[in-house]
Amino acid sequence: MSRHQDYPNLKLIYGDEWRGLPLGKQAPYGERYLEVNLNVMRSAIERHRRSFVVLFVLRLPYGYAMPAKGLISRFMKSLKAQVQADLNARSTESGRRLQSDVTFLWAREKSGAENCHFHVAIFLNRDVYNSIGNYELQWCLEGYDFFAPGRPRAGSLHHRLTRAWATALGIFEEQGVGLVDYPRNAEYHLDAHDIDFPFAFADLFGRLSYMAKIRTKDYRAGADCYGSSRVPGSEAYFPDYEPF
Repeated sequence: MSRHQDYPNLKLIYGDEWRGLPLGKQAPYGERYLEVNLNVMRSAIERHRRSFVVLFVLRLPYGYAMPAKGLISRFMKSLKAQVQADLNARSTESGRRLQSDVTFLWAREKSGAENCHFHVAIFLNRDVYNSIGNYELQWCLEGYDFFAPGRPRAGSLHHRLTRAWATALGIFEEQGVGLVDYPRNAEYHLDAHDIDFPFAFADLFGRLSYMAKIRTKDYRAGADCYGSSRVPGSEAYFPDYEPF
């Protein structure tokens, strides 16, 4: 084990395994990032024993001047508000109360001369959300988004992500089309009661280790490159830090 030359408190992890969990092929990794990943995954499963996980990339428009901070905070605020509005409307329609927390991880990356981008993973209640849905920006005819009164409720999770990112960037929703990108196999379904759950959990951890790699972290921006929901164990790493 070694330490980052510019950040001696950041321990570097090499190899293909950490604490008995698999890692990808992007070593070295930041150990505290791996610890936050594990804490977030555990917390999400404790909240929803059946969890739906989505991996995606948030990109900036060409020529966009990124603000000093608050970008991911605004994105998550909008997304959580939309999810709550959707849950409220669907609960009214179905006559039964629906609930879903939104737990998340994010990493800011920069490769070469390209603008930075954000890798994000969100965890939802699988009994309420189980698909990214239609990539077309379709509207739900019943119910409205209380976060923007008078605006029709988004018709899919993809639509909500696109709307939230456009809101965070301060651009029109139509201008945000294409800025939310999905890697191959972007959806994961975890069930803590399933006999294969330990293997599914380990597989997802290995996939998320990609976010913890050091190689493309952009430390020059003057702030950390990693963030998460406030879950037990994450406070030690991001005590007073407002994420981008």
